[in-house]
Amino acid sequence: TFAVVTGQQVGILGGPLYTLYKIFTMLKLTEQLNNKYAEMKFVPVFWLESEDHDFEEVNHAKILNNENQLNDIAYQVKPKSEIRGSVGEIAFDISIAAFIQEVSSSLPNSDFKDKIIELITKAYSPGVKFEKAFVQWINFLLPNSGIIFISANDKDIKKLLSGVFQKEIEEYPRTSQLVIQKSAELEKNYHAQIKPRALNLFLFHKEGRYLIEPRENDFSLKGTRKFFTKDELMLIANETPELLSPNVVLRPICQDTILPTVAYVAGPSEIAYFAQASVAYQRLLG
Repeated sequence: TFAVVTGQQVGILGGPLYTLYKIFTMLKLTEQLNNKYAEMKFVPVFWLESEDHDFEEVNHAKILNNENQLNDIAYQVKPKSEIRGSVGEIAFDISIAAFIQEVSSSLPNSDFKDKIIELITKAYSPGVKFEKAFVQWINFLLPNSGIIFISANDKDIKKLLSGVFQKEIEEYPRTSQLVIQKSAELEKNYHAQIKPRALNLFLFHKEGRYLIEPRENDFSLKGTRKFFTKDELMLIANETPELLSPNVVLRPICQDTILPTVAYVAGPSEIAYFAQASVAYQRLLG
């Protein structure tokens, strides 16, 4: 059995339209592979980028309103400065009703509008988290599609990634050095999409997701006064890996560490940084 994979941040109402395009492509490719290679099994897998802490990437939807103008509608749970943790874990409060009402007012009347608003209200209700609402919404839009959703922030998934985290901590900054060298080659004809860090990991601390930054003799969490020795980080990676979170360089490596990936459906930015991260694949998964 092989996985045909795509993924995206857990944007409200599914996020950008190309999220659906990626899903359609994944489902069509899965169907084609199952028809062509009957002796094997191919399943569609969606990797939920729920660990991301950029709230403004997921809290709004742009909708063509009844005057055919693009209307940007946002849900604001709290001031941006107070949101530091995983956006997938943010639960909607009662103000989600106002967001849905604005969506309803913006949409032109049609035979489908009432049903759409009913499904939105079911998926996005007070107490439901961004990640779960996203999954419910996609399942409403594509019932019986067979998509397997995987949360990047799942505790059991993180246990399977413990070895990747330990290797990154033990041998830093080797991964970043390789990515930088590859990026320099690519920049002769292209542009670099991502910039690797010395250590490509975040750590969850006090409801925040903070970049781990090496110092001369230890490590700090960026923007805090929290410090760790290398041995302490290795212990975390071994015993409580759910506290660690990969950055954009390590994210695809983590995904393909646990999945038998035969194909990944990527957006244009992803295609660009996969080219940079290819050397990290060779080193960590080779």
